[in-house]
Amino acid sequence: MRIKVQFTSIEGKPIVLPLQYLYSIHQLVYKMFTPDIARKLYLDGFLYKGRKLKLFNYSRILEHGKVNKALNTINFDSTISFYFSCSLSYLVDDFIKNAFTTENIKLNDNNLMLSMCEIVEAPLFSDKMEITMLSPMTVYSTFQRKDKKVTHYYMPIESTFSEIVEENAKKKYATTMIALGTPVSEQTLSQMHLELIPKRYNPKYNKKVLYFKNKVVEGYTGDYTLVGSPELIAITYDCGLGASTAVGFGMWSPLLKKEAVS
Repeated sequence: MRIKVQFTSIEGKPIVLPLQYLYSIHQLVYKMFTPDIARKLYLDGFLYKGRKLKLFNYSRILEHGKVNKALNTINFDSTISFYFSCSLSYLVDDFIKNAFTTENIKLNDNNLMLSMCEIVEAPLFSDKMEITMLSPMTVYSTFQRKDKKVTHYYMPIESTFSEIVEENAKKKYATTMIALGTPVSEQTLSQMHLELIPKRYNPKYNKKVLYFKNKVVEGYTGDYTLVGSPELIAITYDCGLGASTAVGFGMWSPLLKKEAVS
């Protein structure tokens, strides 16, 4: 389930955020949950084979801001909006309820109120879909080298990228089914597949280096083709593609086909 939310400055002032605002939006998202739900999501998530998954995703801010390099900030008009999605509808309902009932929503030094919430109609999921990234997707592996951990980020043209995307999607699907009370068997999961194929992607221009807290994260935008089980494609629509989706990476939307000009 996906919604589009819009927040407006109570004072009508420009909304000023750090240039690397990922963590700010992350904090805002958690403020929109009931405290008990927010605490459970943050600390525990949903367990699957010892891993904690959050099962939600959100985009970057949809409006274009003006960068102030001297202050390392980005200035928006008095309104910002972004998409939020989750494979569990009760979490979306909780998000909406609290967003509407909170009178003053703090976002850094900005005082905001929810000014619009729109339910986004889900696309018709098939075994092949053309998509475009609303936020960069990231795929990585972490290795132990001597006394420190090293993170290697993959590029979408590498076969490992698609393999990890498939594995991650299966985990999100299985975790969602468990949370809904209808677990799936390992045999069923093994029969599902998902492949991500670059469509319009440039390793130079689509590479995005972002910061979450003090961590550098490499991700990629662009247009891609998803081929595989509709159930896995659908779960990545709700929960995001790849890793770090609960901190704003990996949200996509269907790539709209241009109408033929007669």
